[in-house]
Amino acid sequence: MQGLGLVKSLAERERELAKKLEVAQRAAEAKLKEAQVRAARIHEESRSRLLQTSEEAERRTAEEEARVLGAAVAEGEVQVRKIREEAEGNLDKAVAYVLSKVVP
Repeated sequence: MQGLGLVKSLAERERELAKKLEVAQRAAEAKLKEAQVRAARIHEESRSRLLQTSEEAERRTAEEEARVLGAAVAEGEVQVRKIREEAEGNLDKAVAYVLSKVVP
């Protein structure tokens, strides 16, 4: 009879361990799902930050390009003005020279 009691005790212990294993598996599955949700949220936040950073970089680049272009245009206008002034001065000299050769 003692053997039967031992078998019953072992069977009961097996059921208890099976229940504990089931509880542990459920807890692990819940933690896994929670980790997956958290990972998805972190991934989405990272994508969002990357997009914001990219947009900010594009905006800064466009602003810098506009600034550089504006400075280049202003410098070009200054150079054109200088060349025009020089050419106008030389034009008067050229006309005077031609007239001096043509008109005695």
